[in-house]
Amino acid sequence: KEPGTQVQAPRQVRGRVTLVENETVQTGAPFDGGMMSRIVRSRNSALRACYERELRTASAPFEGRIVLGLTVTPAGSVIGVHLVSNGTGNTNTAMCTQRVVQGFRFNPGPEGEAHFTLTLEFHPE
Repeated sequence: KEPGTQVQAPRQVRGRVTLVENETVQTGAPFDGGMMSRIVRSRNSALRACYERELRTASAPFEGRIVLGLTVTPAGSVIGVHLVSNGTGNTNTAMCTQRVVQGFRFNPGPEGEAHFTLTLEFHPE
């Protein structure tokens, strides 16, 4: 690097990820619906990191909803996470979000398997 050469700082971006609670659908064993809100809040920084990483490299900001289907076992583990829809248009954000949700752990778990459709909304700040 030449003396006096300016180095461009990495693009600072912030994103927001929210659970669309009125679009979260649960079937199967009875389960505390508020627990999904709590786990999404507790893992929000990981979800936001998925989004912000892609925002930094995108040619233009993007936003939208990612809808995932998942199953929670009686042990509280998440299995079978699958993408229902990706309204962000960004495949990497959707794949990263799936990996984060796969790592969710619920304590206590439901009495039997509980199935969810989880809607997350992504917006730049």
